Amino acid sequence: MQQAKAYLLMATLHDSKSATAFYSLGVVHFRLQEFQFAVESLEESNRLYPDYAQTHFFLAQAKAGLELAPDWEEVQEQLDLVQKAKE
Repeated sequence: MQQAKAYLLMATLHDSKSATAFYSLGVVHFRLQEFQFAVESLEESNRLYPDYAQTHFFLAQAKAGLELAPDWEEVQEQLDLVQKAKE
């Protein structure tokens, strides 16, 4: 997992407009329980490609890992996006 993180960090430096690289890096940070880094990477991925529902899902999970008080409207919006992606 650490090696994947290193490669993905290099990918984001090489292509700072790659939503996929930031998303993947965020997921790796999340799996390593590096929630602050996960939030930062996933927010950048979301900025670059806001329509990807999985980003919203992992972003909500990472924020929960930080024990941030959720914005319930934001949570509902993210759940709605996940539901639309499943349809």
